[in-house]
Amino acid sequence: VKSSPAVREEEPKLKISGLVIPTFGIFALFSLIILTALHMESMVLNGVGLAILLIGSSAVFSSLIASVRHPAPESVRNCLWILLALEFVFGGASAVYLILTVSDYPEYTMDITGPLEAFTVVAATGGLGFYLGYLVLILGIFSVALIGILQALKWKKRIQATSDQAEGVWAPESRGGTEE
Repeated sequence: VKSSPAVREEEPKLKISGLVIPTFGIFALFSLIILTALHMESMVLNGVGLAILLIGSSAVFSSLIASVRHPAPESVRNCLWILLALEFVFGGASAVYLILTVSDYPEYTMDITGPLEAFTVVAATGGLGFYLGYLVLILGIFSVALIGILQALKWKKRIQATSDQAEGVWAPESRGGTEE
């Protein structure tokens, strides 16, 4: 019985999904819109921001799934997880704010736009605690989104350079070189 030589398993190649950079971009846009809405008290901006949040939620879940199926660099994956956690904290803080606000101002429950109106005046009716809480969360989301974009671009360039280098080492004729 012959023993087979040890088969060396290749490390899975790192890959940045095509959805990762747009996901971080969506959350950067979301945070800028909500930050503007927080200070300008605009119901339209709040509505647009919440719509972008819904799109961003789907995108962050899809990006996380893609980063598990095709291994992504740890720093990019960590940024996605932190973004998801901040999104959940933002949603929880929003739910608490809405419950407290409608208990003081029941008119915010009368119409479909009531919750949007309540979020429009978070700086005025929420007090300093909710204002600072939202401000910190929004700036945190923006920071993580920006860091995620930079990390994804850095790793995309690094992965591309590594694959180009590997092509050059294993297939010199593809670069115009000759084998001797």
